[in-house]
Formats: sequence, structure tokens, C-alpha cells
Amino acid sequence: MVPAALISNHNHKRKGFCQLLLPPELSLGRTRHRQYLSSATSVSIKPGQRFSLQSNARFCSPANSFTTMPMHRIYTTSGLYSAAEKKALASAITKGYQSYGLPAFYVAVFFIDLPQDSFYIGGKTNSNFARFNVQHLARAFPDKASKIKFMEAYEQILKPFTADKGLDWEVNVDEADPLTWNENGMSPPAPESEAEKLWISLNRAVPFEGPSFKDRA
Repeated sequence: MVPAALISNHNHKRKGFCQLLLPPELSLGRTRHRQYLSSATSVSIKPGQRFSLQSNARFCSPANSFTTMPMHRIYTTSGLYSAAEKKALASAITKGYQSYGLPAFYVAVFFIDLPQDSFYIGGKTNSNFARFNVQHLARAFPDKASKIKFMEAYEQILKPFTADKGLDWEVNVDEADPLTWNENGMSPPAPESEAEKLWISLNRAVPFEGPSFKDRA
């Protein structure tokens, strides 16, 4: 049993969320399940199994998780990226999120090509600049370290299309409330639920049974 003292708030912007802190003597073994918890009184953990929550549990994410359901808007002047480069960049971004267990169809990449006379940086037109705006929904950064880790990983994905191309660029990531997110009119399955695994295997949104994001509120 893990006492309540080990379940602490981590000042997540969504009220009631917390971070689960484990003493060093506890080994999770094969346990990889990520959950969000509200004010749980205790939690039982067995290696290789999902967390067994004893209280009004929600879903809680450990410090190494990432925020996802990503939408990527990439603003450039027309012609900065070729069709082949766009395809390669979209594929690299998508694979990056798939490596963290997200369905490929969650990843949306939009290239917004603008005429040079409509693309201004610092009050001047700039045809050698790329602006990346990322919106996340399906997972939440639990702490500073996870945010920094994501930015480092994302910059590595972008490097062949930014630094190696001799561009200037800017990146920002916005975290949105997943309660305001639907897929085909449905609140998506809760993280790492059986329904989310189904969506991953089918790579599309289908009706499902079980907890959704709206059930965690």
C-alpha cells in the first residue's frame, strides 16, 4: 500500500490532478500503466499490472509522459518546403508520437503556405523562416522536466527540416483542455484504456465502451 502522503498535487492546471510519487523500495517491474488520480487515499501496485486504485480515482500521469493528441501548424512562405519534404516531416512527427503509444490518426500536421507579402517576422518579409505551433490534448506534461524533454525530442525531429536546411524557426506548444476535444462526435477513450488500444489497432475513431476523457472530470 502506498499511503496518501505519497500522492501529491503537482499544480496541474486541471483541478484535482496529482502526481504519484513512489518510494525507492517499490519496484514497478513491467508496470507501464499511466493514470491520473484525484485525491485518492491509497493505491495498491503489483508489478506487471495496472494500478489498483482505492478511492475516487481518475487518471494520473507519471513524470515521463507527454501531452498528445497533437495538431501541428507549420507556417512558411510558399515553396519553402517541397512536397517530398512535407511528407517526410509529417511522417517523422507522426512516428514520434506513435513511439509513445498514440494512434497515428491522432497526429494532424498542417502546412500553411503564405505568399511572401503575407509573411512578416519583425516587421519585414522573411522567406527563410518556419513557425511551428503545436496543440496538445490527450496527455498532460506533469512537470518542468517532461516539458524540457519533449522540446528536446521535438527539436531533434525538426532538425533536418530547420537547422540542417539553414532556416530560422520558432516552436511553441499549447496545452488544451481534452474535455473540449471530440473525435467523430465522441469524447475519446481514456489514456491506455482497452478502447484506446482498439483505436490504435484500427487507426481510426469507432464507437466504444468504457471510460472516456469526459469521465475523468
